[in-house]
Amino acid sequence: MRRNKTHSTDNLRDPGISRREAFKIGITGVAGLLIADDLVFPQKADSSSFLTRQGDTIVLDNGVIRRVVVFRNGTIHTSSLTLLSRGDDGDSHTLTESSTFVSGGPEFAFLLDGVYCNGDTGWDLTGVKTARDQNGGGGVLMSLAGRGTGNAGLHLDIIYLLYPNSPVIHKCLVFHNASDKNRKLESVDVEVLKLEGFHQPTVYSDFCRRPHEGAWKGGPYDPLMAVCDHALREGVLVGNEAPSILKRTEFVANGYVLTAGLTRIGEDFAFRKWLGEGDHWESPWTFLSPYSDEDNPNTAMNGAVNDFVRNHLGVRLPKIPRLSTLMYNTWNPFYDNLQEPMVLQMVDAAADCGVDIFTIDAGWYGRYDGGWLGNVGDYTPDTRKFPHGLKPVMDSIRRKGMRSGLWIGIAQVTRQSPLLNEHPEWFIRNERGEIVQRHVNGETSQSYVTACLTTGYYDHIKDVILGLVRELGLDYVKLDLGIAVGAYVSDPNQSGCFATDHPHRDRQESYSEIYRRCFDLFDDIHREYPHLYIDCTFETVGRMNLEDYAFCRHAEGNWLSNFQDLQPENAMIVRDLAWNRSPAMPAGSLIIGNMRLDDPRWDVVIASTNCGMPIVCGDLRNLSSAERAGIKAWAQWTRDAWKRHRYLLYRRDMPGFDEPAKGGWDGFCRINTDTGSGGIIGVFRQGAEQAHHLVTIPGLIPKWRYSVINPRNQVALTASGAYLAKTGFRVNFANLYDGTLFEIRHVGAHGSDPQFLITISVQS
Repeated sequence: MRRNKTHSTDNLRDPGISRREAFKIGITGVAGLLIADDLVFPQKADSSSFLTRQGDTIVLDNGVIRRVVVFRNGTIHTSSLTLLSRGDDGDSHTLTESSTFVSGGPEFAFLLDGVYCNGDTGWDLTGVKTARDQNGGGGVLMSLAGRGTGNAGLHLDIIYLLYPNSPVIHKCLVFHNASDKNRKLESVDVEVLKLEGFHQPTVYSDFCRRPHEGAWKGGPYDPLMAVCDHALREGVLVGNEAPSILKRTEFVANGYVLTAGLTRIGEDFAFRKWLGEGDHWESPWTFLSPYSDEDNPNTAMNGAVNDFVRNHLGVRLPKIPRLSTLMYNTWNPFYDNLQEPMVLQMVDAAADCGVDIFTIDAGWYGRYDGGWLGNVGDYTPDTRKFPHGLKPVMDSIRRKGMRSGLWIGIAQVTRQSPLLNEHPEWFIRNERGEIVQRHVNGETSQSYVTACLTTGYYDHIKDVILGLVRELGLDYVKLDLGIAVGAYVSDPNQSGCFATDHPHRDRQESYSEIYRRCFDLFDDIHREYPHLYIDCTFETVGRMNLEDYAFCRHAEGNWLSNFQDLQPENAMIVRDLAWNRSPAMPAGSLIIGNMRLDDPRWDVVIASTNCGMPIVCGDLRNLSSAERAGIKAWAQWTRDAWKRHRYLLYRRDMPGFDEPAKGGWDGFCRINTDTGSGGIIGVFRQGAEQAHHLVTIPGLIPKWRYSVINPRNQVALTASGAYLAKTGFRVNFANLYDGTLFEIRHVGAHGSDPQFLITISVQS
């Protein structure tokens, strides 16, 4: 990438968007994110310097990243995307050396009524206004009016946001139909950029973990992707906030073009949006985060991207004041074989173990034959299982000092339900007009069907969920099963809704509209119960083991998968799934069942589940009094660590610990990099021949002192953050398969470091 000299620019600012104008043009973010002008939200003190204008050249600059957007002769494009280096006086607006990552490209692209449009197809610049959001962002809203043969009658707003001390640039498009006819919008690319100077590009896909040489087209599993040149030690990470199967991020090696947006016509699950006269539609957001002077994208993932997602993306998880550090779920081994006496016995045992959320999974409802799936939809307690209803059970959970959770399906309804007979117009139909299900293969052969969330069913299920939360005092809900695309369905034709009398115009539009209404549902629930933890499950998202930014904005967590083999050998599978997803996703949003707390190695179960949101199952009645007391001590230890560090909101790769694999060592690091207070780390021997491994800890404040404390609250060593990052300590396990946690706790600012390498031996 070429090296440039960058120069200062003069501030020529446009006034911000007024509250009246904001409502007039309909600027509403995916989660109420985009706010304009001080009349709506007070301007952040350090966001006023993010935007300057020289004629029709817009400069976005926060002192870390600079994006120059040029409008000229009816075209718009990014002329440069530049990482800045501060001058000797600390001012990045003086002459500095910088790395330029982008030079040109058509900026965006889409099909409008089948006609290809991009930044080069003829536009009038009708407005440039400051824009801000409620998460610290500042930038610009540029308004364009189409004047070409294909885009006439279309108004387009482009929004760019920067954040304090961050190299991340956020972007979205808002389409306005100013014509008197319906317009068909397809194949939307929010970003289309030509990368500058790449010679031997490597693409990291699959949550930015898997390297590929050359071109790559990313899909559902690419909420975060990177394009890198290892020879130059530079690259660009690109985030795509489209939901589930609508996500599309591509790097074209011929021309080095990077695109991020939605699925295209001719592809499975092709995106489509119909705009009626006067309608507007906001695209999913994308973000870019370039880096330099690094061998791979890991440092940028661990630092800039992780900080952006936690502090500025608007994800739900940080809004929950009290996350669980030991949740229990009844599913394994009881499945839907629930009975009130058994559940009450489990409540007593869970309280003895220090569980803080007790969840009753599927099977608590029903009145028909057919098991838990044959009874979905009505959600009234099964009086054969719970003759007194659920409330006495939930009251018992709270009396024991725990919080309560409940499984509820979002859109599946048994064919035996009166709801289907009373409102057949609420349900998804296939191309033959048959009412079908969208959860597993065999759309007409199951005992249940799927409701379409774009219909009146939305208000029905919202009232059901809110009623249960209100009546039972729930703190956690597991909202499950497929809504538009089945996670277990191999045929893409068995997806979406073909109904012609629903608010969506056709099957292609139904995908985004069903997901949008799902997000509306989560938001409506949170308006009444803002501290409720919503677990949406991968089945709702629509793909196995999938979590993405779209769902993180509206639901706190995602039940990713189920593993239930004996430990300690198989806990690695849980840690591997979290290792793969956590560079992009908040660690505390990853819920991975179904490891059993009644396993003889319950300590490895607890240690491993802390790689994400800790969830356990099992028949806790099998545990002895001594085992329950030991588990409770661990649970209290992690709960105390959470109070000090909020560690489930953070993650770093730990040096020397790669992807969990048989015959190796693995670990995870959950250090609070905002306060420097410390956090927890997990260290695991997975059959490695060598019984010991060096541990160094990133993210600590170098001059502060920290103690390394085991789950028995014993201090193993105390040293400076610099010492722990560079020298560290050795962990020794006698067993081939073992693992443990350590709390890293700030204890002061003075004292000497150890004179020799400390070895911590772990005895099981």
